[in-house]
Amino acid sequence: MGCPMELACPEGHSALLRLQDSELRLLELMKKWMVQRSRSDREYGSLLHQMYCLAEKQEGAGGQARNDDSGSQISQCWWLLASQTETLSRILRRHADDLVAGPLHKLGLLIRNKQQLRRSYSEQWERLSQDFTRVPALSPTRGHQP
Repeated sequence: MGCPMELACPEGHSALLRLQDSELRLLELMKKWMVQRSRSDREYGSLLHQMYCLAEKQEGAGGQARNDDSGSQISQCWWLLASQTETLSRILRRHADDLVAGPLHKLGLLIRNKQQLRRSYSEQWERLSQDFTRVPALSPTRGHQP
């Protein structure tokens, strides 16, 4: 795939570099946001788990059986809420781990790839620019042909 003539000039090169830089900044921002999201979800999941453990501890001290059919509806509702809170804490922690292992890891690879491509593009542009300035110096002058 060729490069349009509008981008073959120094201004086009600068525009492409600015575009690549802005894409890299956006990807870095996305990565930072995803890391924070993962941390927040993991922390929230841990806090929910602590709440569940506290409820279990309270239950043990009170001596009430949570699965007892003779328990009141309020007690049954309470333990349903507590168990759903524990389930939610597990889901949040698992999703936080999945985010780090999946999309966040792939985003890191994409950022590294984009950085390498930007470096490669800049090096090739520099090499072509040097070759272009060297060619007129090496070619014979037009007025002195035999």
